Amino acid sequence: EALQLMMGRSSAHYRLYGRVHRWCLLTWSQLFALGFMLSAIAWFVFRLSTTDMAFVWSTTLDIEPQTMAVITNSLALPWAHLAPQATIDLDTIGKTRYFRAHHSALPPNVHAEELGHWWPFVLAAMITYGLVPRLLALMMCLWRQNVALRWALVHTPGAAEVLDRLNSPL
Repeated sequence: EALQLMMGRSSAHYRLYGRVHRWCLLTWSQLFALGFMLSAIAWFVFRLSTTDMAFVWSTTLDIEPQTMAVITNSLALPWAHLAPQATIDLDTIGKTRYFRAHHSALPPNVHAEELGHWWPFVLAAMITYGLVPRLLALMMCLWRQNVALRWALVHTPGAAEVLDRLNSPL
C-alpha cells in the first residue's frame, strides 16, 4: 500500500510539474550551448587578433572550386547582403585549395596573405549557424518554461485558496 501511495504521489507530481522539469532542462541545455558558442566566437576573435590565421580547404571528394563556390555562397546567403566582405569569391577558393602532394605549406603561386581571406566567412558562419539558433531556442525555452510555471502554479492543490486569500480585501 505504501508503494502504491508513493507511486500515485510521484505520478501526480509528474503530471503537475513534468512540463516545468522538461522546460527547465531544455533551458539549461540551451544556456550551456549558448555559452559554448560565445566562448568559441570569443576564442576565434582572440586568435584572430593575436595570430596570423591561414585557411585552406581540401577534400577527398571530386569537388571543383566552382562547386565549392556554390556551396559557400549558399551558406553565406543569410549574411551576403549585410556583410558582403564575409563571402568567399571563386578566386580565393581556387587559391586556397590544399593538396597533400604539393610537399609545401602553401599551395603553389599563392601569397601567404591570401590564405587569411576566409576568416570573415568563418566568423559569420559561427554567428549565423551557431549563435543565432541558440539564442532563438533559448528565448523559446524561457517562454515555454514561464508558461509551464504559471500552469503549475494555478493547478497546484490549494493554490486557488491561497490566491483568493491574497486577493481578498480583508
